[in-house]
Amino acid sequence: MRREIVLLAALAATVLLASSSIAAEKRGGEKPWAGTIPVTGKHSVAALAKMARVSMADAEKTALSAVEAKDADKSVSSREIEVEHGFLVYSFDVKVAGQKGIEEVIVDAGDGKVLAREHESPESEARDKRAKKP
Repeated sequence: MRREIVLLAALAATVLLASSSIAAEKRGGEKPWAGTIPVTGKHSVAALAKMARVSMADAEKTALSAVEAKDADKSVSSREIEVEHGFLVYSFDVKVAGQKGIEEVIVDAGDGKVLAREHESPESEARDKRAKKP
């Protein structure tokens, strides 16, 4: 009897986690991701760069290759190393000729893999910039 209760509780927890993740996606939320270098506290950009195992240049190449367009039609309009969701990442805004907005690509600073990619309209890009101002 006790074993059945434990199994039912574990099953209920699994269903709850899965349904909340699906609901977040349906609401337009981000898919959860995790990087390889956890970071806590505040650090300078120089300190963050020292923690990275992948260079910004290599991460930029990865970000550009993640955006579907001819090489001549895409360019990085901004780049930064930062902490997102508690992990050290590179964030790149990739502009594609003939498209409105940008493609934001998040690359893990530890293994160089793409963690997320999202199209941002000019309006959402402006909102993000206002939110980041101190």
